[in-house]
Amino acid sequence: MKYIKELHEGETIRSIYLCKGKRSAETRNGKPYDNLILQDKTGTLDGKIWDPNSQGIADYDEKDFVEVVGDVITYNNNLQLNIKQLRIASEDEYNPGDYMPTSEKSVDGMYEESQNFQSIFTTGCRILFCKRRSIYQIL
Repeated sequence: MKYIKELHEGETIRSIYLCKGKRSAETRNGKPYDNLILQDKTGTLDGKIWDPNSQGIADYDEKDFVEVVGDVITYNNNLQLNIKQLRIASEDEYNPGDYMPTSEKSVDGMYEESQNFQSIFTTGCRILFCKRRSIYQIL
């Protein structure tokens, strides 16, 4: 799999991505095209299908995992994929975890850090509770 953050202008790729969004539109000349938002765990990428009725483009919907073949270009200082072929990927061809954003921090490190906050929070609540009890005792 080629992650979106690893893509460079001028590459031709074949990879599977989550189709996060799909919108059909028309060019200024009245020709139909599809605008896609492709996603993996490293980010999103704008994709264009300039000829949605061609034989290499299968029927697909938002939230489908799709295999795309296309050329990576730069448009308005952003990478874009001009898609020449698209098909829906079968479930055994991808791992859903590769398509959800994740943290760069380690899970163990974040868990340990959360335990420190829990300890601070618990101690703070005890102090607050003790102060309130003292106030009530004074009243």
